[in-house]
Amino acid sequence: MLRGAQLRRRLDLLRARFERGEDSTGVDDSVEQLERAVDRHFAQHAVTGATAGRLVSALDVIPQGIVLADASGEVVFRNRSA
Repeated sequence: MLRGAQLRRRLDLLRARFERGEDSTGVDDSVEQLERAVDRHFAQHAVTGATAGRLVSALDVIPQGIVLADASGEVVFRNRSA
């Protein structure tokens, strides 16, 4: 049973990288929780991507040039006018 407990703990730790939650009660429960966490993560990622796409489209139609840079000064976005 030690092997199952170790696997459950590793799965719980992996799930914790996506979200916090209660420890699972067994390996099957841990796998199910991990599957749900991964599904929620990818669903949120899709929503974020769609939002970013709409923002880029909106910035591209602005006639003024827009340039965005990260904290180190590297350009991360430039609209068509720029």
